[in-house]
Amino acid sequence: MADGDTYIDLGIKLRVASGKPETENQAGYGALTWKQVKGVLSLPQRGDTVTDVSEPTLEDGRVEHFNGAKDGGVIDVPIKSIEADAGQAALSAGAGSNTTYSFQEVDPDGEAHFFYGRIQDFVRREATPSSFKGYIAKIAINSARFTGTEET
Repeated sequence: MADGDTYIDLGIKLRVASGKPETENQAGYGALTWKQVKGVLSLPQRGDTVTDVSEPTLEDGRVEHFNGAKDGGVIDVPIKSIEADAGQAALSAGAGSNTTYSFQEVDPDGEAHFFYGRIQDFVRREATPSSFKGYIAKIAINSARFTGTEET
């Protein structure tokens, strides 16, 4: 629920689509067929990290830093099992296949974030006396994040 420029994360949706967009913009992501992944418990920190490229010169011994390779990383998404959920079925089917999938996160304020990558694993998560049956989807991110509006 929005309150000025602040909102809580409750209500974020995660969607998955097979393939990657023809173009990394609203039209490209909008052309994909999306399935909502139900039962998502949390989304970890997301976004590119940049490799530091640096070395000191002999002249003054001062290190000069440059931005090198960008990496979206690999994220673990814990999910509560929901039978017959098409989004969870897509994650399970894509695990370990090296097929590219696109992902869409929709914030409660309607802003959407898109990226694509591969589903490395879809494994049972830890069982505890206070947890439901569930999975961890390990997603390797291979693109920058595009910010746009929700696609259904």
